[in-house]
Amino acid sequence: KVNGHPVFLQGGNWITTDLFLRYSNSPKRYLQELQLLRNVGFNSLRVWGGGIAETTYFYEAADQLGLLIYQEFWMTGDNNGRFAGDYDWPLDHEAYLHNVWDTVKRLRNHPSLAWYGGGNELFPIADA
Repeated sequence: KVNGHPVFLQGGNWITTDLFLRYSNSPKRYLQELQLLRNVGFNSLRVWGGGIAETTYFYEAADQLGLLIYQEFWMTGDNNGRFAGDYDWPLDHEAYLHNVWDTVKRLRNHPSLAWYGGGNELFPIADA
């Protein structure tokens, strides 16, 4: 439910279309890309945890189009020891938590932000 109203979420996975943020200063570009998804019936998007927290323009476009965003943090199955890396990743937990805090503060006022997720394909450390 959103604001007491049932909502059927229908969407997909967003892996940024510009990982190096070369063209990310274009609000029009984000609006056009997200409008394409809205036009096919999406009302939600998961921002993949192996990528980035998107730009303000992305969230403003999502706000304008009424999309609900599931923002994952930067933890995925390919760096947590399952396929590569170490189960204690990230190595610098304090730096990771500072990044989480900064991201939450930056995104928290966007009405499109439905929830934050810790990552995907993860398993807790045995002694945690």
